[in-house]
Amino acid sequence: MNALIKMKELESRSGVGRETIRYYIREGILPMPNKPRANVAFYSQVHLKRLLAIKYMQQEREMSLGRIKSILSSGDFDKLSGPSSLKGLDQLLPALLDGAAASENLTLNQVIQKTGLSESVIEDLVERGVITRSLDNVSKGNHGQFSYRDVIILEKWAQAKEAGYTENKGYDNNLLDLYKKTIDQLAQYEIELFFDGFGYDTRPEDAATKLAIGLDCANTILQQMHNKAVIHAIEEKLS
Repeated sequence: MNALIKMKELESRSGVGRETIRYYIREGILPMPNKPRANVAFYSQVHLKRLLAIKYMQQEREMSLGRIKSILSSGDFDKLSGPSSLKGLDQLLPALLDGAAASENLTLNQVIQKTGLSESVIEDLVERGVITRSLDNVSKGNHGQFSYRDVIILEKWAQAKEAGYTENKGYDNNLLDLYKKTIDQLAQYEIELFFDGFGYDTRPEDAATKLAIGLDCANTILQQMHNKAVIHAIEEKLS
């Protein structure tokens, strides 16, 4: 059960002043507090979690308050207001990382229609573990569903093929297989480092914010290191 806290503690733990908190409540960005009496108000972990998310999206992602309100209205943040556990962190991270709540899963047929990739290419990537098929509600004619992140991977793979990165030039699923193996090893190291450094007792709202910032930094660093390495390899090839 969520422990109720008073305004002073909410201010201290979130780093947000009471006038701003009251403004967010008036605007519907934060839910109303529990008011057992006229001059008494109690707040919950939902308020704290949302305040930390708002701070991150404003300061680190430079989002407008209107866009933040739209993201928070999806309800994904409120699903994480249960016991002190990191379970459900994946529901909060998409909004923190991408500035949007995760979209609904797509069926195989919807993915084929959206990307133009063949069923055989998609099924091969499933077998390799590059993308993951959810087996929820599998029935006759229903081959499972794919998450929005997997759909993004497939869309970019299709875009690359349209640009000429085709199998006859050596750009087949083996390349994505190599990406996956490299990234899996890196991710395992990163997560072990994260829990060793911050501990397993980190509050979910703190863990989500810290992990989102870390991933955002790491993704930018990796992108620039990759770009730099490719440019360097081209220069060496042409020298």
